[in-house]
Amino acid sequence: MRIGCRTLACLLIQVDERILSVLSICAADEHAFADQEYKLFEELVKDLAFGLVTLKAQVIKKELEKTFLLHNHAIEAVRNGITITDARQPGNPMVYANPAFKRITGYDSAEVVGRSLSFLNGEDHDQPGLDTIRSAIRRQKTGHAVIRNYRKDGSLFWNEIAIAPVKNSTGEVTHFVGIIDDITDFKTYQEQLEYQPTYDELTGLINRNLLNDRFDQAISYAQHNQNEVCIFVLDLDNFKVINDAMGHSAGDELLTIIAKRLLNCARAGDTVTRYDGDEFVLIFPQMAKIEDAVLIAERIIAEISQPLQIKGHKLQGTASIGISFYPHDGQDKETLLQHADIAMYHAKDRGRNTFCFYTEELNLRLMQRLTLEEDLRQGLKLEQFMVYYQPKLDLYSGKISGVEALLRWKHPEKGMIPPDQFIPLTEDTGLILPIGEWMMRTACLQAKVWQEAGLPPISMAVNVSPKQLHLSQFDKTIRKVLDYSGLDARYLDLELTEAAVMNEPEKMVVTLTRLKEIGVQISMDDFGTGYSSLSYLKRFSFDNLKIDKAFIKDIPIDKEDVTLVLTIIAMAHNFKLKVVAEGVETQVQMDFLKQKNCDGIQGYFFSVPLPGREVEKLLRKINGKISVPDSGLSSRIHPSSHLSKQPVYRHAKNTRIASLKTMLAKYRCPI
Repeated sequence: MRIGCRTLACLLIQVDERILSVLSICAADEHAFADQEYKLFEELVKDLAFGLVTLKAQVIKKELEKTFLLHNHAIEAVRNGITITDARQPGNPMVYANPAFKRITGYDSAEVVGRSLSFLNGEDHDQPGLDTIRSAIRRQKTGHAVIRNYRKDGSLFWNEIAIAPVKNSTGEVTHFVGIIDDITDFKTYQEQLEYQPTYDELTGLINRNLLNDRFDQAISYAQHNQNEVCIFVLDLDNFKVINDAMGHSAGDELLTIIAKRLLNCARAGDTVTRYDGDEFVLIFPQMAKIEDAVLIAERIIAEISQPLQIKGHKLQGTASIGISFYPHDGQDKETLLQHADIAMYHAKDRGRNTFCFYTEELNLRLMQRLTLEEDLRQGLKLEQFMVYYQPKLDLYSGKISGVEALLRWKHPEKGMIPPDQFIPLTEDTGLILPIGEWMMRTACLQAKVWQEAGLPPISMAVNVSPKQLHLSQFDKTIRKVLDYSGLDARYLDLELTEAAVMNEPEKMVVTLTRLKEIGVQISMDDFGTGYSSLSYLKRFSFDNLKIDKAFIKDIPIDKEDVTLVLTIIAMAHNFKLKVVAEGVETQVQMDFLKQKNCDGIQGYFFSVPLPGREVEKLLRKINGKISVPDSGLSSRIHPSSHLSKQPVYRHAKNTRIASLKTMLAKYRCPI
């Protein structure tokens, strides 16, 4: 009325009885619209409905195109060659090849689309790997093999190929995705190392002449791949005394025994040679860490020091070792040998039966490492270890979905030792095995205590080291821990790194299958920092994927990191995996991840790692009330306690928290 409207027509714009909007038409006159105009209005709202639906469809189409372009960009950018073949056509002709395929084979995508991948075999059809791939295609299953292929220029390359079927909505296999990897450099280097050398007549080791070739190969390979090479010069202590006192035959027998022991300490691909008299030279390609050199040197000294019998006499040999690294200590074999020799004499000056690095800085690091190792062993005896727990937040429910158990070490003089300083040392010394099992027991008991306290069940994530994972009976250890704690297997989440899984992948398939049969969850930790190809996500039975914090810290500002994170989330969801982002430190990061359908987060923004008592309070506050008083469970339990010797406790559903506290009471450290 205020605007002088005397006639108002309101028309519903709808599709299939669903109202999209309302169109209002005003007129100054009363009864302004005739029947014919009303018919025009009805035609108008039909056109508007069609237009709105079309516009919405275009918006959805654009969003889908964006998602497709993102996924396509990820596939285009990977280093692996990726192919897609049509399983419905005879011979499985190719319909797609990414840019990496051309880099590996020399063939452009336009040259190969419509052809069978078998053309890469040339005339070389008699290969076991080809039978494996053909069998997988016939059975419409995944397949993996190493085969010989030929590039466009006719040159040979070794191809590690994995294929997987793609099904449509009805379950029909329509295509195969193939991932190829050029491993020619690795195979060539492997074949060079397997070349039959000229042996030292006495010890059976390669001789001095062939050492020069091995040296050249190792340095050349290191230059090409930007790796390091480690050189040991080893000299037996007091060998002349044994030779003079017992004769040259006894000395020869001693050299033969020492040679065998050195071979036992070497890895595949390492070089061991008798250089001169009682002096040996060892070459270790791809050894960049001082810690690895320390481990091997310690093992060699321990092996040589084992008692031995020669001509009825019980002897104990010792050796001094000098160590140098390429390229830091020299650019050529003569300089590296000279510097390792200087370090070896320095070891003799220190009292023999030890080893030294050529660089004083490395010697200082060695002494610091040895001191920390002694402190670590003392820490076990003096009960200085504890377990903290870092919560994970479910972005959909706003509840705590689980926690990650983290080992902490409180040194009486140095305070809290950073995990990155002592965790690698526990791996190197083998102490990770008893500590790891203790930590697993403690974490599972803690999870059970929280449940018995009336809190909603959450998952307990425990990091598994490569040494634990590669134990032949690791699955039995997990069963024993679950049986002892009474925790249901589905609430235990084993977090594995890419590097641990990729070492002996065929063996890992068996191990992870056994673990899945128990019912535990398995997560891939620090995803994106290792070297696994996309095919491994399909081969291994993962439940969760954790995005490494390195990709989270700069989102949403860094566009490359955003692209990577979105690609990982989409890829993981396609594999039916839940995604947890690590290292979330800001509200902006959390909001972005929630908007992009990340399942959960973990990081200092939500919570730092906390003792068990503090986590329980947080669970009571966020996840719900408890039915009994605070459990008061200490998060500090002595890792050297002989839990495995205690009787196994089986818990019925009505087991109360008191029984669990009794189990732990014997093993608590004073706080």
